[in-house]
Amino acid sequence: MNALRASIIVLLPTLILATVIITDTSGPLQAAAKSMPTARAAGIMVNYPVADREENGMPALAFTGTMSKTRLALVIDNPEGGIIGFRRESSKTTTFADNTGKSLQQADSAFGPFAFGERIVQDGKRLILTLESDEAPMVDARSIEAAGVIDITVAHEKKTYTTQMVPAVKGHGLQAGPIRMTIHGYEKSDWNDGMELTVETRWNVDAITKYTALLEDGTRSELRRTSTMSFNGKTNLSLASKVDLSETFALEIETWHNPQQLQVPFKVEASVGLR
Repeated sequence: MNALRASIIVLLPTLILATVIITDTSGPLQAAAKSMPTARAAGIMVNYPVADREENGMPALAFTGTMSKTRLALVIDNPEGGIIGFRRESSKTTTFADNTGKSLQQADSAFGPFAFGERIVQDGKRLILTLESDEAPMVDARSIEAAGVIDITVAHEKKTYTTQMVPAVKGHGLQAGPIRMTIHGYEKSDWNDGMELTVETRWNVDAITKYTALLEDGTRSELRRTSTMSFNGKTNLSLASKVDLSETFALEIETWHNPQQLQVPFKVEASVGLR
């Protein structure tokens, strides 16, 4: 069997002709079935008050820059990779307490115990999460225990889609298979001497693994993602380019395909206490 199978898909007249490359990933799929993700503790912060009065309108806590009094970092390891997302609304904790019995659960929290700012690292093999609470453990506590379920999104098959040739002009649409983007700008980067392409999309950009610019002369140049900002279902991406896109270019997008949900149970214990 060839390593790659190529096919051409003709979309509706209002869309764009796009090339689709499907990667044969039967090996990783079989391996993934043998290896389930696991969770472990990776760090802890206990943030007791250090003064009776607030400082500049903020609680006087030992660590500044956070309102949390307890933070517990969790690592979800998936050796086969393919972690592309975390579902906050369906993840939960059944236990979050110190060894004296004091609960750190916050029943009135609108967002649950998981802090924002989760990170996917190690090329999709690892997810970093943080449990947080505005309660601190008792001063004589010696450990904190947390248990529950973390809902993650994984995928082990990739597809590559390519748009038609377009100029890097604001307002132009980019259709790469099911991925729709709109160009917001192409201008000098604020971070270096190069240029940046800015696009907007509703696609899950965490599932995208590579962006490549294709020029008319056959040049291929990978675009580096420099910033991401999401709000109200839309994401703005900035992609740094080493080649000139001002004439015409096509955007090749490699993305995870056929994502699945996995519930990863966790039960961890971390030592605390000041002596």
